[in-house]
Amino acid sequence: MTTTILVTGATGFTGRRTVPMLMARGFKVRCLVRPQSDVRQLEALGVELVRGDLAMPETLPRAFAGVTGLVSIAPLDTGYADALVDAAVAHGIGRAVFVSSTQIFTPLNAEALATRLAAERRIADSGLWYTILRPTMIYGAAGDRNISRLIRYLKRWPVLVIPGPGTYLVQPIYVDDVARAIVDAYQEPRAVGNCYNIAGREPMAFNRLVDIIAGRLGRKILKVHLPAALLIAVLQKAEAAGLPFFLRAEQLQRLNVDKAFAYDAAARDFGFTALPFEEGVRREIAALGLG
Repeated sequence: MTTTILVTGATGFTGRRTVPMLMARGFKVRCLVRPQSDVRQLEALGVELVRGDLAMPETLPRAFAGVTGLVSIAPLDTGYADALVDAAVAHGIGRAVFVSSTQIFTPLNAEALATRLAAERRIADSGLWYTILRPTMIYGAAGDRNISRLIRYLKRWPVLVIPGPGTYLVQPIYVDDVARAIVDAYQEPRAVGNCYNIAGREPMAFNRLVDIIAGRLGRKILKVHLPAALLIAVLQKAEAAGLPFFLRAEQLQRLNVDKAFAYDAAARDFGFTALPFEEGVRREIAALGLG
């Protein structure tokens, strides 16, 4: 009998990679999608769509009816985890994988941190056969919020202003590695009841990340380093005055914190491996048509 898995967050760039992998493993997929979502790719795959929203718990019973598994890729910092977990428990879901974030380890953005931690505790206490995956910054598709923007910027401009020395560590993970980890963890009994960090092949200084992208683009980039504390203070004053800006002080603070994570447990339990950043960014540049 074919297992039907409900997927939330299927229209995001991680979800769009995960759904075809689930189908390739023989699962039937149902996706909970918001009424305004672009579902053309999902429709082309032939998956079942249920219109609804995690913010509207009354739409969840129809989404869960008849499914036996759950893959939750929708962010856990939205405050809707309780409704999702309650519905999964009520419908007797036998297996569930939730995507969280390594941002639970940062002391910054206390509100989002508290929401994520509360969501993870609710999942752990639910009685579900759960697995929680915590990826680092995800890249590799036009919809990613970080690397694709940096690629486009470096393709156009020869100078990059970097807050601080640029020696802080980053470890971005390629989107297909996240999708594969989701599917592999779902199918691995040893992953039940565990939380795993998943990350790129190895951490690197932000300066090195910029150099790799510039090299792939065939560009020479002048890196201008400015004191992070000064820029943070300016942004904080602008925010206090209600002045709009494309970057928040908290984002700048987070940028200057090392984000390096071991993934030995994921490698041991379900064979997680990570693409080298050089190869991942080569693929993203090609996908963006900028190579």
